[in-house]
Formats: sequence, C-alpha cells, structure tokens
Amino acid sequence: MARSLFAALAIAALALPPAACGDDAHPDPCDETACPLPAAPRCEGATLVVVGAAACTEVDGAARCDYATTRTDCGASGMGCAEGACHPVADAAPAAACAADAGPCDVIRIPPAE
Repeated sequence: MARSLFAALAIAALALPPAACGDDAHPDPCDETACPLPAAPRCEGATLVVVGAAACTEVDGAARCDYATTRTDCGASGMGCAEGACHPVADAAPAAACAADAGPCDVIRIPPAE
C-alpha cells in the first residue's frame, strides 16, 4: 500500500507544472508601497521650493521613496516668493500715487461719460 501511495504521489507531482523553485524572482516592494504625496510648494526667503512626485526604488529589499526638489530664485527675476509661488514685488510708491490720483499709473483711467 505504501508503494502504491508513493507511486500515486510521484505521478501527481509530474502532472503539476514546474514551480518557480530556484529562480531569483522576488516581489518588488514598490508594487506594494504607495509613496506619500509630496509636500506643497513653499518659500525659503525669496527661493521657491517645489517637491516633485516620488520615485520608488528598492534598497536592500525595502521600498524607498525619493523626491526630486526644484529650487527657483524668484529674486533673480525681480520677484518675491509668497505662499509657495513667485509673485511680482509690489511697488508701494506707484500704488500710492495711483490711489491719490497724484501721478502716472499702470491703470488706464477712463473718465466718466458726460
């Protein structure tokens, strides 16, 4: 009986497809890892700092999320950085002159119809 059981198991084993025994395939940890969203753009003085989307890489069998960071000197183009973006720097003198109708402005004033 033991001999027939052994023969049945041997035949069953031959009928099964070969297993992935011995291959070097292993699950990619990045397939199972969702990298956190990058931080919102921010200002460091007059420099705009933007963090890009993450790139997942495997390091020693573990997932590692790396983020590319871009720095833009807003001041190099005469702008300032505020609320995570480069903005034109407000010039207080022309704004005051326009408000008081005391001088030239960037706004074209249309006189009221008579």
